[in-house]
Amino acid sequence: MLNQLFQPVIELFQLSQDSEGESLAYCLNEDWDIFSDHLTLDEQNELLDEIRFGDLRPKERYLEDNSSELWIPNSDLFYGSRSEEWSEFSYHIRYKRRFILAPSEEDRFTDPRKWLPSLLKGITKMYSPKARFFRARRGGNKEKYKVIEPYAAKDMEAPPPEKAVYGRANPPGIAYLYAAEDEKTAISEVRPHVGELVTLAKLHPKRELRIVDLTKVPKVRSAFESNLHEQIERTKILRALNHELARPVHPDESAVRYVPCQYLAEIILDAGMDGILYSSSVSDSGNNLVLFFPNSVEFEEETGFVKISKVDVSYYRR
Repeated sequence: MLNQLFQPVIELFQLSQDSEGESLAYCLNEDWDIFSDHLTLDEQNELLDEIRFGDLRPKERYLEDNSSELWIPNSDLFYGSRSEEWSEFSYHIRYKRRFILAPSEEDRFTDPRKWLPSLLKGITKMYSPKARFFRARRGGNKEKYKVIEPYAAKDMEAPPPEKAVYGRANPPGIAYLYAAEDEKTAISEVRPHVGELVTLAKLHPKRELRIVDLTKVPKVRSAFESNLHEQIERTKILRALNHELARPVHPDESAVRYVPCQYLAEIILDAGMDGILYSSSVSDSGNNLVLFFPNSVEFEEETGFVKISKVDVSYYRR
C-alpha cells in the first residue's frame, strides 16, 4: 500500500550517473519535507527502502537501487518553465485549432479551460486603490523635432481598440494596459538609450483589483496528491506563461508566437480576474502587470521626464 503511495513521487527521480546528487530521502525531504526530523538521514533512507522493497525477497532487493545512493530529478527543469504539455498546447493553438481547441489523442495537453480557473485562487493578489503603478513611454511632445515636454496623462493610457496591435497578452483590436509595479521596471521595459528622455506616469486603481500573480506559482504542496505528475505539469505551464509574458515583443516576430499567452489570458479574464502580474525580463527584481480593463485605473495628471544616464547590458554567447 505504501509502495503504491510513494511510487508516483519516486518516479520523479533517477539514479545519478556521476558524483552529483543526493540520497533519495534527502531529495524527497527537500521538496516535500516528508520524513520526521527525529530520524537521521540514514534512518530515513532505510525506512524508504522498506517502503520500496518490503515485499521483495532478499535476492531481489539486492538488484534494486538503494535510497542511500545518489539520485537526481528526472529533469533539472522539473520546477522550471519548460513543459511538454505547454509545448504541445502552444503548437496546437498556433498551427491546428485556435478558437475552439480540439486536442487529438496524440496530444498530451488538456484544454486549460477545464483546469486553469481552479488554480488561480491560490495565486491571486489584491490591489487596493492606494496601490501605485507606473507606465513609461519614450520621448515626449515635440516642437520642431525637439522634445519640449512630457506626454500628457491621456497620452499614456491604453490605445483605443481600433489602434490596439497584438501584445504579449492581448490580440489585435483588444486593448489591455501594460504597467509596472515600480519606476525602474517601467522605464527599463521601454528599452531607452543613454541620454534619452522618457515620460513617466503614475496610476492607481479606481477599485480593488484581483490580479493573478504568476511570479509566485507554488510547488505542488504534497507528494501524495492524486495525479501528481499532472499537477506538477500544470504548475509548470503557469511558470511557462510567466516566462513567455516576460519575453520582449520583437517587431519582426510572428504574431502567432503570443497566441498561447493570449488564450490563457482570456481564460484568466473569464475567471473574474482583472489582470496578471508577471516577471520583468529587464529588471532583476521588478514585476509587470497587464490589466484587462484599462478604465479600472486612473492616471495622475502630472507626468514627468526622466533622463537615461546608464544602460546595463548582459549577454551570453551562442
